[in-house]
Parts: sequence; C-alpha cells; structure tokens
Amino acid sequence: MKEELKKYNEYKYTLKILRRNLRIEQNREVNVGGGSNFEINGDIRPTGYMNNNIENQVITKTDKIKQLEAQIKDIEERIDIIDSALKTLKNNDRIAVQMRFFDRLEYDTIATTLGLASSKEAEQKIRLAVLKMDKIYKNTVKIQQK
Repeated sequence: MKEELKKYNEYKYTLKILRRNLRIEQNREVNVGGGSNFEINGDIRPTGYMNNNIENQVITKTDKIKQLEAQIKDIEERIDIIDSALKTLKNNDRIAVQMRFFDRLEYDTIATTLGLASSKEAEQKIRLAVLKMDKIYKNTVKIQQK
C-alpha cells in the first residue's frame, strides 16, 4: 500500500494524459486517400476501393483505443482502491497520510500541523494508518481477482 500511496499523484497525472490521448485517438480520422480510380499492375480499382493499408489503419486505431481504455480502467481502479482505503481512516489519520504521500510533507511539518507532540508521533500515526489501509487494499485486490 505504501508504494501505491507514493504513486498516487503519478496515477492522477497519467490518467489525465491517457484520457487526453484517448480523446485525440477517437477524434483522429483514418487517412483514406484520394479515393479516385488508380491502376495497379494493370488492374483498375473502383472509386473508394479500400485497400489493406486502410483496413490495417482502422484495425491499428481500434487496437490503440482499446489499449488506452484498458490502461485508463486499470489506473482508475488503483485510484479507487486507494481512495476507498483512505475513507476508512479516522479524519486525522487520513489527513496525515495525505500530507505525507500526496503533499510530500516531512513528519515534523505534519506533527506541527496536526498538533502532535513530535515527528515520531506523526510517523507512528502514519505507519499505523498505512498498515490499516494495507489490509483493506489486500482484501480488495483478492476480491477483484476472483
């Protein structure tokens, strides 16, 4: 869970990029070419003839869209699991975890902000909260794998 928390901001950023790339790919047209009659080895093709190159472009585009959608779904699930695990924590514990992993603050700053006696107390609070989240995370992953 600790590693997932460290990657949370990266997941959010990557999700934005993937969604943008998906929109671009969905709006990108396949280049069909002129569509006029042309001659290949003496064979005249009718106007609008779809050659294998165009078919391959459509298939490639479709595959790329499916790949982007799968990546988006995976990251969204990771973010949802982290968010769900965070929601199970007490308010101060949740704030402490967010300050440490999302805001990347030091333990002494977290202790001061939350009114704790020392940075060691902040570190202990976060460690216990992460352990609780880890149990929830592992149970959620097990359920999803079934």
